[in-house]
Amino acid sequence: MQDLSGKDPLDYKEIITLFPTEEQPFQLTIKKKARLNRGFNDEVISRIVQFWEKRRIRFGEISGDTLNGKRGSLWWNAMTFDMSKLKADLTIFLLREKRIIECLMTVDTRFQKISPMNRAYFEMEMDAFSAYLLRGEDYEEEWRVFNATHRKDNLRWVARYIIAALIIAAIYGSFEWLMWMLRQ
Repeated sequence: MQDLSGKDPLDYKEIITLFPTEEQPFQLTIKKKARLNRGFNDEVISRIVQFWEKRRIRFGEISGDTLNGKRGSLWWNAMTFDMSKLKADLTIFLLREKRIIECLMTVDTRFQKISPMNRAYFEMEMDAFSAYLLRGEDYEEEWRVFNATHRKDNLRWVARYIIAALIIAAIYGSFEWLMWMLRQ
């Protein structure tokens, strides 16, 4: 794959966390911009779509300078630890005259606790997009290491909640037993 970045690409990200309001559910918004050394063509747009479709994004609308995609569902929000299955909207703006690609992903975090490791997943996803688009890198090794660490983090999180639930059940059971003894 050709390097589209040139010598000094603009390649930065901005992480924005929005807190819940009455109008909006819990959400995490991630914004990333990348500047191409060369102009846009069909190959660039094809590479953008190809990258995000591998990440479970389905584009419903590709019109002119905007690509809109979605992934996940609230069902997955309630049932999984896999951040790539959470309900999310992705909007990609192609600022052709400035040769800038701007990605804006809004993740619906209902039924999820976004840990620092989960937040790191979304940051790395945007970094992987930039590396793929600008330098043709696939981030395969980085994802392998990240996913192994992420699984361990999730197992620790689940174990903490199971232990807390067992402690609460033991306390409640002891209380019930004590009440039964006092009634005798």
